[in-house]
Amino acid sequence: MARPKLCRRLSSPPPVKGFLPYGWGAKEGNPVELALEEYEALKICDYEGLGQEEGARRMGVSRPTYTRVYEEARRKVAVAFVEGRPLVIQGGKVRYESAWYHCHRCMSNFSSPEETVSCPQCGSLEPEPLEHCLFQGCGRCHKCKADRGSCSSYSGEEPGDHREHGKEKS
Repeated sequence: MARPKLCRRLSSPPPVKGFLPYGWGAKEGNPVELALEEYEALKICDYEGLGQEEGARRMGVSRPTYTRVYEEARRKVAVAFVEGRPLVIQGGKVRYESAWYHCHRCMSNFSSPEETVSCPQCGSLEPEPLEHCLFQGCGRCHKCKADRGSCSSYSGEEPGDHREHGKEKS
């Protein structure tokens, strides 16, 4: 039996949920799914320009594991580009470095080390943990209503706990 997959540490959620191709060769169906840890590996190496050793340290995995995640991410992006398929960023077993929140008034996502959380954009005192909105669907905003039911793995654990995003737990 294979060893259980460990949680990968992410610095922040992606700013978008994916990308759609456009033009004469674009295909609408059959999206390529890029896991959250694969997105993070691409961000660390290709966007931030850091090496795989540093990437492995930041994500809390071994360097060989990081290399496998990074290579799979690059392969998936290449498939989406070459075949003109949509790219969706979702799923994976991850945890964030700090608590992230979602504001229903201005729709922003932000991180806060404070106990009393207020939105830095609009000052609302009613933001909810991002995990609740993304993975359970609060139903209070158009983001959550559109995503409701997209992740059935939310377990009711507190923010920062380990959970498998976008996948059914067995």
